[in-house]
Amino acid sequence: MIEALSRTKSKDQSGQTETTRSDRAWEQMGAVEPYYGVQPERRYLRDNLDATSRVEFFRTGEHQLEQTLRIIRQRFDENFNPTRALDYGCGVGRVLIPLARRVRQVVGCDVASSMLDEARTNCDRSAVTNVSFVRADDRLSAVPGSFDLIFSDGVFQHIHPQRVDLIFRALLDRLDEGGICVAGCVIDTPSVQRFARWINRTLPFVNRLVTRVRGYHGGGTALESHVYPLERLVARLMEASYEEMYVQFFRGPHVTRARVFVRRGTAAARISENRA
Repeated sequence: MIEALSRTKSKDQSGQTETTRSDRAWEQMGAVEPYYGVQPERRYLRDNLDATSRVEFFRTGEHQLEQTLRIIRQRFDENFNPTRALDYGCGVGRVLIPLARRVRQVVGCDVASSMLDEARTNCDRSAVTNVSFVRADDRLSAVPGSFDLIFSDGVFQHIHPQRVDLIFRALLDRLDEGGICVAGCVIDTPSVQRFARWINRTLPFVNRLVTRVRGYHGGGTALESHVYPLERLVARLMEASYEEMYVQFFRGPHVTRARVFVRRGTAAARISENRA
């Protein structure tokens, strides 16, 4: 979408990561245009958001979740039926709410308290009561317990790759044996798009002009846009001793995306492999 330079992070005395510029941008987006921030289409701007477009917005989350579960059952376990799930970067609850209707307990996690507030409102509106919310940091230090399904899509592209390394490791560490983690990221962009991002980064007024043309008038700090190469993601999986993966590719005019499904092996499977 739009790119801005990241600032180097530091830590306070408690070890928590301080808020970065990208996190502040998401906080502002959540306060001004939360639905557009999740799905950057004009119909999801606040001035255009009516009952019909709201239904369509959440229908896209329902469709994405159905597709995700179908792939898991086809590729990994036909009886996969998670009981505890984490939605990292849950935004306003687009996938979180349909997930909560299928899973006994769900945790929604996001860096922006404004997004979490909107997600709570949407859960109340939908009579969803089995969701808890946690403010995210890069090590998931406030996220309780472990999960048999972890979902994060359309999130990593807005976070600097060095931060994604930490976050992805933390997500994998929170996965139960036999659990599935689904993570989406942008893995490549054409040279023209890379040049456009450089222009946006070095000439802030161009960035503001582009967002105004697209209909967003919130101003302030722009959202970052990053590539997280597939080989880098695979390296993180190998470091964590994950060996089972399935990848979907989505090629568009501006980016190539990947949605990666990984399963954490069970102790019984590892013992069987060692004996073999």
